[in-house]
Parts: sequence; C-alpha cells; structure tokens
Amino acid sequence: MTETNPTVTIENFAETAVIYLRTTGGQEDTSQSFDNLSYQLYTWAAARNLVDEMSAHFFVIYHDDPEVTAVSHTRISICLPVPADTKVEGEIGKMTIPAGKLATLRLETEVSDLQSAWDWMFNEWLPNSGFTFDDRPYFERYPLDQSYANNKYSVDICVPVKPF
Repeated sequence: MTETNPTVTIENFAETAVIYLRTTGGQEDTSQSFDNLSYQLYTWAAARNLVDEMSAHFFVIYHDDPEVTAVSHTRISICLPVPADTKVEGEIGKMTIPAGKLATLRLETEVSDLQSAWDWMFNEWLPNSGFTFDDRPYFERYPLDQSYANNKYSVDICVPVKPF
C-alpha cells in the first residue's frame, strides 16, 4: 500500500438496498468487465430515475475470500444503491447491505494497489484496532462521479466491524 500514514474511520452504515450485476475473477483480471457492468447498471437505473447523481456510490462486494477461493472463481457484485421498493428484472439482481459499523480507509490509488490495502486492513489494522470482523459483506465504495486522475481511483475500503 502506498499510503504512509493511513487513517481508518469508524462509521455507522445504514441498511442499503442495492441493485447488482455479478462477475467472477479478481478485480485486476476483470477491470474492463467492471467498467462494462458499472455502465450497464448505471444505464438501467438512470432510465428508471433511480440514481441520485449527487450522493450515489458504486459498491464492489466481494463474496469470497481470495485466501480460500481461487481468484478466478471469486464472486464479485457491482452494486448501485436504489430505493428499497425497486423492482428488478432480467440479469439485474437486488440485495440489501445490512446496517452496522464499518471501518473505512479512504484512498487515492491504482487498482494494482487495492489488494495491499485490503491486506493492511485485515492483517495490520484490524488485529490492533479493538474491533473484530463482523460477518457482513465487505466492500469497496467508489463515488459515482469518479474522476481517474493519473490512473488513480478514489475508493473507500469498507470492513464491517464490531467491538470485541
């Protein structure tokens, strides 16, 4: 991870309904697929007036631990928040990200540095934090109005936590 003094904040995350499209494989392997899926999801939601341009984020939820599951088989959902009563169809799915505390690390980084940020959160920060992992989805949160300056992305690494 390229951050020299990373700062983790604890936030209270509200239950959030999301629509999603799912892919398999690691993010570096599927970055083009991520862009295509994000665009497809955004287009579907925008056509139904479901996107709040000012506050929306894309979420990338990891369903499998790459330490256990081969990267080529890891399931990843690209998500966009929507009203809870949104009806979905076709390949668009819907799920709810549960409420709770999140440990959040905000970064300006390249996709190639994301794994080291995740490793730092789970292997260095979490064991020394006074928190333990809460069994809820962990995810990356990207602003909808993302700008890619110098191939760097603005991203929040979000780990669900609870006190010991």
